[in-house]
Amino acid sequence: MPGRVLFKQPNIVSRSVGGRKGVKQRLNFRSNVAGIIKLVYAVNLREVHLAYLRRTPFWIMIDAILMNQIDHTEFRKGDDLIVRILRSYSVREGKFVLGGRAVDLTDEDMKLLFGLQGGNAFLDLTPRPRPASDFVQRRCPGTSRITAKLVKDLLMEASVGDTPNDHEDTAKFICLYVCGKLLFATSGETISWTLIRYVDNFDAMKLYDWGAAVRNMLMCSVRDFHRTPEKVTGCVVALTVRVQPVCGS
Repeated sequence: MPGRVLFKQPNIVSRSVGGRKGVKQRLNFRSNVAGIIKLVYAVNLREVHLAYLRRTPFWIMIDAILMNQIDHTEFRKGDDLIVRILRSYSVREGKFVLGGRAVDLTDEDMKLLFGLQGGNAFLDLTPRPRPASDFVQRRCPGTSRITAKLVKDLLMEASVGDTPNDHEDTAKFICLYVCGKLLFATSGETISWTLIRYVDNFDAMKLYDWGAAVRNMLMCSVRDFHRTPEKVTGCVVALTVRVQPVCGS
């Protein structure tokens, strides 16, 4: 079932740095499956919340987490493996070259790996100011910067509420967290206000091509920073599922 594939993760490997024996460094890529699993389990999701989540492009992923009851400790990222894959990127090929094979990462791969549903509309991630929506005014009216921690706190607050707005906002915060911490992860904890514009409307959310947007952000970063992989942002965790197994590395 699409959405279940993302639960196959490699083991963690430590790495020496600068040729100095015994010195280890671990990069901290923000794209994180384990964090999403922990969050979904931490929230007491009721049927009224699930009804809203079923209308989102991320329902297959969330449903897979709920049904499989997975231990989040199984999803520690192998950042060393991610670095190896990033350095294998060939600008000439426009693909990753590992084990003598060139492997592409397509929009369809992203959709299948994470069970993303959507249409063909372009999802523009250009940074924009805070939207003046009812959702924002209701939950964080005086906030100039939204972070992953704030989203989690606001989610927990909304999830125990009993109003229709509480139920709807719970689903929106989960979608926002999935976007900010997994699919469109940056180098920091700040989540773009632009993402709120796309999760704020349940009727429009599935009109957009989420797979293409996720791949585009990641691959643009890969092309720019594959020689300095610590700077790569986006959904890097997808590389450990799609590229590494195909190449048999």
